[in-house]
Amino acid sequence: MDLILRQSRVLALGAHPDDVEFGCFGALAVAAEAVIAILSRGEKGGDPEERVFEAHESAKLVGAHLKVLDHPDTRFVIPDLVSSLEQVIFDTKPSVVLTMLDDDLHQDHKAVAVATQIALRSFDGPILAYGTPSSIDKFIPNVILGLSKSEMNTKLRAIKLHRSQEARQYMQSHFVESIARYWAAMSRTGGEYGEPFRLIRWYSIAGSAD
Repeated sequence: MDLILRQSRVLALGAHPDDVEFGCFGALAVAAEAVIAILSRGEKGGDPEERVFEAHESAKLVGAHLKVLDHPDTRFVIPDLVSSLEQVIFDTKPSVVLTMLDDDLHQDHKAVAVATQIALRSFDGPILAYGTPSSIDKFIPNVILGLSKSEMNTKLRAIKLHRSQEARQYMQSHFVESIARYWAAMSRTGGEYGEPFRLIRWYSIAGSAD
């Protein structure tokens, strides 16, 4: 997966500012090209202007193009999300998509996961789901991306830029780093840091033989 990311345009989807930073920013640090699409401005978790500004600042760390949509925080409607995501996918033409888990306990995260799979029904590239604080206790990944010290530091810098959320335990650097060390240990590859994903779907279209 590391090699694929390094050669790919990766689209990372999140319900709120800071979802992508917590769940998959290491993968964006690895990717050849990154686009981030956030479905809401996160107004239930703080000042939306401040939260969007923080998301733009963190996106700059990996040179990602950021799209912030305005679906109502905690009141997502799946058909509306599907329409928005179809447009984002059409505009960005990703080769890999990172999204949320459909068994996440946060209703917005679950809605993004479901809408993503509908919007990507004809997509043949890898679709990977990342964990969040509301899914991490039962998250069982089947892909663990190894991160270098530099890539992990980029993720931690992105987390720190979300100053409006710094009081939350899961946004503390030591918490995020300890999770990355845990998943690296579970990978049994000897790496120092890991970022976990669940591969949702990946169609392989074989060429015809003569």
